[in-house]
Parts: sequence; C-alpha cells; structure tokens
Amino acid sequence: MSLGGTVVVVGSINTDLVAYVERLPAPGETAGGARFAETAGGKGANQAVAAARAGARCVLHGAVGDDAYGRARTADLTAAGVVTDQVAVLPDRRSGLALIFVDARGENQIAVAPGANVAFRLDADAFRAGVGPGDVVLLQNEIDVNVTMTAVALARERGAAVMWNVAPTLAAVGTAERAAIAGADYLIVNAGELSALQPRRSGESASEAARRAVAGLGCSRVMVTLGAGGAVLADARGAHRQAAHPAQAIDTVGAGDCFAGVFAAGIAAGRDPLAALRRAVVAAALCVTREGAQSAMPADREIRRAGGERLT
Repeated sequence: MSLGGTVVVVGSINTDLVAYVERLPAPGETAGGARFAETAGGKGANQAVAAARAGARCVLHGAVGDDAYGRARTADLTAAGVVTDQVAVLPDRRSGLALIFVDARGENQIAVAPGANVAFRLDADAFRAGVGPGDVVLLQNEIDVNVTMTAVALARERGAAVMWNVAPTLAAVGTAERAAIAGADYLIVNAGELSALQPRRSGESASEAARRAVAGLGCSRVMVTLGAGGAVLADARGAHRQAAHPAQAIDTVGAGDCFAGVFAAGIAAGRDPLAALRRAVVAAALCVTREGAQSAMPADREIRRAGGERLT
C-alpha cells in the first residue's frame, strides 16, 4: 500500500528485444550464439514500474500503438501496479521497440524505434487534475521534448516536485530547454549526460561537476549516477557522494531507470533526499543482478532488506 504523494510519470513505453551475447559486436560484425528475450521496457514505463514496486502510487502518461506489443505492455504495467488510465492507444502508430545487445559483463548497446512515443501528446486537463503538491512528476527524453517541457511547466503550476532524467541526451539545448531544466527540482543524469549539458573541466570530480551544474544550469539539485561508483547529489550548499551498494552485475539495462523511479518514490513518500538517494542506490544494485528491465525492478520489501531497513 502506497503512502504520501503520487509519482506521475510522463514518458515512453517500449518492448525490448534483447540479444545476450558474449561480447558486443564491432561495427560491421555479426555476433553469433546470442540468446534472445522479449521484455517490457521504455524509460517511462521502466521508471513507473520501479516507483510502483518501491511502494508508490504511480500513474503513467504515455502512448502505445493498437497492436500486440502495445496490449502486452499495458497489461504488464497494470500487473505491476501502475495506473494506466492515461496511456493512449494510437491506431495509426506502431508501439515503440528497443533493439538491445547485452554482453557477458552486463554492458549494453541500444537502438530505439520510438513509434507511438514520439506521437504522444499530453492531455493537459487530465494531467492538471491528477497532479498537486506532494506529488512527484518524473520525466525522461524518449518522447517529444516539447511534451516534456510542457509537463515541467504544468507540474510547477500545480506545485509538484519535478524530476527530469535527461536521458538520452538532448539533441539541442536552446532557450526553451534551458528554462525547463532550470524548472527542475532534481536533474538526474549520468556522467556522459552531464558532460553533454556542461563540459567537464580537466581534473574535476563528479561531485565538483554536479555542484557547478546546479549554478550553471539553474536547477535546484543535480544527481549524477556513476554505476559502480555510486551516485552524487548536489545542491547550492554542497555535494554528497553515495557509495554503490555491492552487486555482481549481469545486466545493466534499466538500472538508471530503477534508480530514478525508486528515488521518486522515496521523495513522494516524504523521505529526506539523502535517505531516498541511499535507497535508490540499493535498488539499482539489486536491479543489475537480474536480466531485463521492468522484470528486474525490486520490490519494496527487497529494497528494505538489502538496505538494512526495518521490515514492517
């Protein structure tokens, strides 16, 4: 049962077609001996499932095509506890697909055919009606960026906390994009995504880069995920480096989405940001020990047990 505010996700819904290989193929190379899996994915859907499994009430705004993939993904989301009333079915579009290679070390290469995701348009009235103070609006970059920026503005209008996972990186950062970034309460990036927004200085640590980004980009807080290096949370007062939770990675697909969704669930539940950060790092470590994206998202009880929290 969820407590606190709602996590409202605006984002993509995909089917992941995954080939597990010994090593990632070089350009022009055919990698044989792969093992195939079809799983639920899309950064928006992944983060929504992560938040729901972590104990939050979660609503997803997104789109699928009128096809078998779309019906399967909507059913998966519902089964995971995500409210799908705002998932549109677009009859003239195919559902989104991601083609993924995963090697023996858990590293991956991903190509996305977005389909219905890029045609999705936010129902502003429905969004306003479902968002208010105490809620968290969680965004990514696998839908039209103009839709994402509209969601930032509407979320701020409604008094909700705004989290923008700027992944994949923005194709261009103009005046409108910078204004939307400045409207984020939490900007979530990995090291490469942060460098795309703000070039890193020679010898600069991740903590220093994150704190400089708070001032340079104008957002309230910047979180940088560092994989096995943990994560950094920075604001105008300083930066906190959270060590990674021990894990033997077999598949890193979805780990960043797990982190974002679980962090959002923690903030929606009223947790202190550093406590939410620790919990998100633990959850991401559990995620990489399993294959798949949504199927790998840990449940609230698993996160509590692994993080040493009291089970109730």
